[in-house]
Amino acid sequence: MQRKQPRQQSPTVPLHKHPALPPILALLVCVGFLATAIGGVFQVHSVQVVGKGLPNQRIVAAAGLSGHNIFRVRSDAVIARLQSVREIAVTEVDTEFPDRVVIHARLRQRFAAWQRGPQLFIVDPQGQIVDQVKSTKLPVIVGPARGSPLSPGVVQAVRYARSTLPAAPAGHIARFEIGPLHGLTIVGQSGWRALIGRGSPQLLDTRIASLAAVLKKKAACAPSLIVIDLRQRTPYARFAQCP
Repeated sequence: MQRKQPRQQSPTVPLHKHPALPPILALLVCVGFLATAIGGVFQVHSVQVVGKGLPNQRIVAAAGLSGHNIFRVRSDAVIARLQSVREIAVTEVDTEFPDRVVIHARLRQRFAAWQRGPQLFIVDPQGQIVDQVKSTKLPVIVGPARGSPLSPGVVQAVRYARSTLPAAPAGHIARFEIGPLHGLTIVGQSGWRALIGRGSPQLLDTRIASLAAVLKKKAACAPSLIVIDLRQRTPYARFAQCP
């Protein structure tokens, strides 16, 4: 009768050398990390505003980040909330662990004014409203009480016209108008009306340069100019009298 061989026992592996130990420890660290995050350790306690001359307190209040979990802070959501602070443009939102958010912003440039009915707004070069005021020394664009926002082309063309036209004969400007039919219209102090229309800043600047060229070419007739339409490839001009 054959005798059974004794079963060989596997060698005992010390606990600190067990191959399953590193994954278990990593899992425990992750669980602990998540537990502390859920428990409030990673809540936003500090909001820093970076930029010159900014209304810091209003920005912090509008951002509404105090007490939020820093892992749930989304830069696009913060930028959207900060649109209520109209005079600033947010350039970047950074999160710094464990509890700080840094908002980078700049003041929008006060470029022109827009009169809508009884209200007077300051706009930046893109036509976005920066502030509401009672009076201003900036060039004013007069428009209807309701209508489309100002385009960058219109706003920047107004500034270009102010720097270009006064050097031309009868080129001094009385006012700027914006309307649904003709777009931008410039009214001269001598009574002429120039229909500039709508378009990109480059297009409208080109039309204003054409207006200045007509006034210089027709210098003797310029004071009697009634209307000039620059929306077509060849400008149409009508004078009360022209020798």
